[in-house]
Amino acid sequence: MIKARLKRMLTGLAERQYERKRSVKRITYDTWIREKEGPGRTGLEQDNGSMEQDGGETPGKTLLFYSEAGIPAEKARQITERFFRENPGIVLAYGDEDILDPVDGRRCNPWFKPEWSPDTFCSYFYWGSVVAVRREWMEGILSLVDREVLRIARSEGAKKISDLYRLARELTRIAGGFERSCRTIGHIPQILFHCREEGQQEAFRQFGCPDGKTKLQRVSSDVKVSIIIPSKDNPALLEQCIQSVLRTQGQEAYELIVVDNGSSEANRLRSECFLRSLPVKSTYLYRPMPFHFSRMCNLGAQIAVGENLLFLNDDIEMGCPGWMEEMSLKASLPYVGAVGMKLYYPQGRLIQHDGITNLPGGPVHKLQFAPDDQCYDHGRNLFDWNVLAVTGACLMCGAEKFRAVGGFCEELAVTYNDADLCFGLWELGYSNVVLNRVFAYHHESFSRGMDESSEKLERLRTERKKLYERHPGLLDRDPYFPEGLCRNALDAGIRPAFVTARNTPQLLDVRKEEIFLVQAGVECGKDGRKISAAHRAVRRDDCLQIGIGRCDDCALEGYAVVCGDNNACYERILVLCPIEERAEGNGRIMVYTQKLSEQYRPDLEANISQQKNAELCGFYLEWGNVLPEGVYRIGILARNKLNGLRLLNWSRHVWHNRQDGMPTGRTSADL
Repeated sequence: MIKARLKRMLTGLAERQYERKRSVKRITYDTWIREKEGPGRTGLEQDNGSMEQDGGETPGKTLLFYSEAGIPAEKARQITERFFRENPGIVLAYGDEDILDPVDGRRCNPWFKPEWSPDTFCSYFYWGSVVAVRREWMEGILSLVDREVLRIARSEGAKKISDLYRLARELTRIAGGFERSCRTIGHIPQILFHCREEGQQEAFRQFGCPDGKTKLQRVSSDVKVSIIIPSKDNPALLEQCIQSVLRTQGQEAYELIVVDNGSSEANRLRSECFLRSLPVKSTYLYRPMPFHFSRMCNLGAQIAVGENLLFLNDDIEMGCPGWMEEMSLKASLPYVGAVGMKLYYPQGRLIQHDGITNLPGGPVHKLQFAPDDQCYDHGRNLFDWNVLAVTGACLMCGAEKFRAVGGFCEELAVTYNDADLCFGLWELGYSNVVLNRVFAYHHESFSRGMDESSEKLERLRTERKKLYERHPGLLDRDPYFPEGLCRNALDAGIRPAFVTARNTPQLLDVRKEEIFLVQAGVECGKDGRKISAAHRAVRRDDCLQIGIGRCDDCALEGYAVVCGDNNACYERILVLCPIEERAEGNGRIMVYTQKLSEQYRPDLEANISQQKNAELCGFYLEWGNVLPEGVYRIGILARNKLNGLRLLNWSRHVWHNRQDGMPTGRTSADL
């Protein structure tokens, strides 16, 4: 009875300490933005048109048009003047915004925006409340605008949203916004405007061209499509895929090209017979070889006659009519590179793919596993959205553009070949886009399994390294994913960065110690004596769940959650074990350890809410050259602060501290 009461008391104390730490880690947007911007006015004052000019800058370089449903930020004109001065080629700009409570002056709901996104602009007026124009350029093009736009442009200041949109639409056309390699329109990554109410931001969604057929975009829909499908020993999946194409396509002209890398004789005959029975032109390429997505797609592209190429996994099932016309219209635009679409997991509305975001940990599917029953990030899942890359599972590209970029890189056999193709198209000045009005189902990785083995993890690491060797300018950069959003690689959601603003990376500062490792279920040592916490035994146990989102030359980032227990009662310790040490079985091993500071992870709070107090189970370490040269296995030790229980689990990653002092994150396949 006394022990139980003492345990409850200590647990309550640990939870109160945990709650205090969590409250320190959490931060409101109002606090974050005011710390970032520094002292200034509350923003409640009405703008009187006499904004302070940047020191020494001649007034009047910028025309500033803004919504009547709020007020410009205190230094909006100063910021835009500086932006145009530092970017002489840009003539149009827009910025970020938030909502200012007119009663208490608190700021909330930041709207962080991407760099110039022509297809997003055609879907809805994502520029929002501010249109900034270089005055000199405006004066030179007034003769090109119609009478109504001329009326709007004659006086800067507050405007109706409809007037702002009409002005922006006309000026983007004149500025070449719908041409390849547009460099005349810029995004200012600072808050330029304060709305009065949340609904005012949503009002911008009614403006745009959701049918994608304005005079800026109209092209012929009579474009032949070559559908290229890599497949092996999956005749049932292949037939399901092709039948879904037949069932959902309209009058578009298309051909089918199946590239088989070595099916059995029976499956080969079945696929050949099926293709011969189809009412469309079909080609069957039988090329036995190890799975090589890039080479298989390139083989299909070599014999394709279509003006647009659609690369389609055999585990894709088309979900709605009209998708081919939509993709073809978009892919045929002169400024568009790769076109993808929203993909769901089978038999539901759980998102599998809605574009690829390039983060410090590498390319990831943002919104993966998110239910498609709400609006994310101001319409990210509702409108056509420009993205840096789309998945090769369903990717359309103009044939000439595909060949101009060199096709799929054959140095990337399995992974990142789609990202590489899209990165290359972007570097050539094309815009890649994911369509949200059409969708398909993806029976993900059914054909080749999930990437979980150490061999596949090593391939993933190697091909990711090759990706950034080919595109060094895109390392840690994504023009369509604003810096104001959280960039944690393991978080599939789209969250503002301020929620994790109190997280600061630790520097590696380890100490050497000996631990006595035992396996789960082992209660006695070799001498037959019962092992207890007093013996400082460490139990290897899979109940300690480890997720590594980033392990590269710069940092180690992830989480460690003790499943089935109260995580508020545990502290976490990084364990680096020299590879020559025996890390399995029972016995003493020498390791390097470092206590980890808690990192707030809102994704854990949302995704594994069944585990108690998991929000502070993240970690973020920056490597340093404080260890002897060698290869180290990465593990996490969780110590229960109440009873001394010590649990250990190893990740599949290792750290290679090279002789030149530069660390390299690797997988256990390096062993």
